[in-house]
Amino acid sequence: MTTRETILSYFAALAAGGAWQDHFAPDASFSSYSTPSKEERGRDAFLDSTRGFYRMIDTVDVLELVTDGDAAGVRTRYRLRPPGREPFTSDVAEFFTVVDGRIASLAIYFDSVPYAG
Repeated sequence: MTTRETILSYFAALAAGGAWQDHFAPDASFSSYSTPSKEERGRDAFLDSTRGFYRMIDTVDVLELVTDGDAAGVRTRYRLRPPGREPFTSDVAEFFTVVDGRIASLAIYFDSVPYAG
């Protein structure tokens, strides 16, 4: 599977409520460059630290996807439904590295102000 195919498959699974987690390698790394910043190593640590975010996803749209070898940059728009709050949208810049058809790293950049509620 190409880098583009891997990333599109991940987002399709995420949008459909499928097994999106399976797209990540067991030793995948995750970096969030919002405030506060965060780094996680390993798929399980990443999933634990982002569980709240993934539970809020109502929809996700891939607005732009650029690939270069094993690297991909994606501009996404999430519609989120936090418990007890009005839904809101969040535009996110996501940068992936794909190795052997699995996501080896994900780094994200977004405005954290709307999440503070």
